[in-house]
Amino acid sequence: MKKVERVHNAVEGKATDHIPFSFWTHMAGYDMDPCQLAEKTYEFFKEYDVDIIKTMSNGMYSVEDFGCTLDQSQVKFGGVTKIASSPIDSPKDWNKIKAQDIHTGALARELQSLKFLLEKTKGDVPIVFTIMSPMTTAEKLTGGAVIDHLLDGHADDVLPALDAITETTCALADEAIKIGASGIFFASQIEFYGRKDEDFCLQFEKPYDLKVIKAASQGWCNILHAHGKEIMFDVLKNYPVQVFNWHIGESLPDPDELLELFPYSIMGGLDRMCVKENKRSQLHSQIYKIIKKSNGKRLIVSPGCVVRLPFNKSAIAYIKNTIHEMESICN
Repeated sequence: MKKVERVHNAVEGKATDHIPFSFWTHMAGYDMDPCQLAEKTYEFFKEYDVDIIKTMSNGMYSVEDFGCTLDQSQVKFGGVTKIASSPIDSPKDWNKIKAQDIHTGALARELQSLKFLLEKTKGDVPIVFTIMSPMTTAEKLTGGAVIDHLLDGHADDVLPALDAITETTCALADEAIKIGASGIFFASQIEFYGRKDEDFCLQFEKPYDLKVIKAASQGWCNILHAHGKEIMFDVLKNYPVQVFNWHIGESLPDPDELLELFPYSIMGGLDRMCVKENKRSQLHSQIYKIIKKSNGKRLIVSPGCVVRLPFNKSAIAYIKNTIHEMESICN
């Protein structure tokens, strides 16, 4: 069974020859050049033989065209891309944020890299294009200050900018599907309990999220990535996507709860730190549990989030072998 058919069947809850597996990492030193990023992503695909490719843009690509500069110096050591400078210092600065042309700048770079990658893979593997939710982009622009701005009553300043970010993100998602992506990997990185409540998310996040997901509605493998612990599943649970990816074991829902009560397929099951550090006993248990709870159906085994550099490469072969061994527990 080819990878596209395998993943498509898994998403649809149909029989597969093997349970699909994937993971992703950052491409520090290559992700600012579309050709190099596509080449290194292709090499990653060939080396680890993943069943689905998530585009491996830098984690801050969505803010570059809005006037930010980046610091990627710590990524190769296990750190993350950070904002070196931002145009937003106060609520009044949100008027600087305007809708961007996706055919210029960083957004064009990401689409060009997607085109190169699609050409190299020749339809042999599903590719999902990484998209940040509008509020995630706004949060990245300000290091989290957008939440304070909204909670402190500056919605009149923030919302026009959020509209511009959403318009840009919708255009990006639509174009990625038109180019040939199987879907989007829609990263919602701040919809979890903490500084804000569900009412905040229902007012300032969900309506904008749904516009972007609608723009990608022609994709057959749209994945919702809910980042962090204590995610607001009651807010996220009826998003119109096919696949749900979250930090299983760190945040509810429980996988069998999701599979029984909701139409999503699961992408997850593995703790990314256990993958990074090659903790085999934990990985064995996690693989057993996710396959047992799902009976191997509607399942793509993966970490709940990016596996940061440097990671233990031998863990990947162990995971794949263990998945194949565990398939026998399915009816």
